[in-house]
Amino acid sequence: MQTVIFLLLFTIVFPLSCYAQLPKKELTQFIKNNMQTYHIPGVSIAVIKDYRIEWIAGFGIADKIHQQPVTTDTLFQAGSISKPVTAMAALRAVKDQKITLEKNINQYLRSWQLPENKWTAIQPVTLRELLNHSAGITVHGFVGYAKNQPLPSLIEVLNGVPPANSAPIRVSAIPGSNFNYSGGGYTIIQQALMDVYHQFLKNSCIHWYYSHY
Repeated sequence: MQTVIFLLLFTIVFPLSCYAQLPKKELTQFIKNNMQTYHIPGVSIAVIKDYRIEWIAGFGIADKIHQQPVTTDTLFQAGSISKPVTAMAALRAVKDQKITLEKNINQYLRSWQLPENKWTAIQPVTLRELLNHSAGITVHGFVGYAKNQPLPSLIEVLNGVPPANSAPIRVSAIPGSNFNYSGGGYTIIQQALMDVYHQFLKNSCIHWYYSHY
């Protein structure tokens, strides 16, 4: 969580447009200074320019007990960094006419259905609302799983059943009425994209990326 917060602060304090303008030495020092300021034990940074990785580096430690350093191979929980990728994939699906922004998302969900209730009776949930966090979806975010814990399937996460450690993803307000940040909403998008493309989301994203760049 500290790493995610640091990355968000890093983005706010230092605009993305400035990253590429700084020499690597100065950027490295900037990162180290902010790690000290915000008490960040370890972080991994990648600078991407023109869809290519310009450089990548690890800073600090990944394990306080064993003082294991962060390297370019250290795995971090992606967290909400994955949301822009999901949004890109969703808009690509719209362009491919696999899905629309305005229709009931349940029309595209095959492996799982978003349960209907009094709120969806007033207004069905659409992809547009899921993307902009106005669908009234529960589950703000996810705490993640330790490396020795069993991982749930996406359906188990959606239903909130073990080994998932989060609540069921449901509609708790009239879709489109208010902004309410929801990681659960993006989980629904993931399932919808998997259903329309008939493959894991990461596979379709990787295929699309390498076919264009």
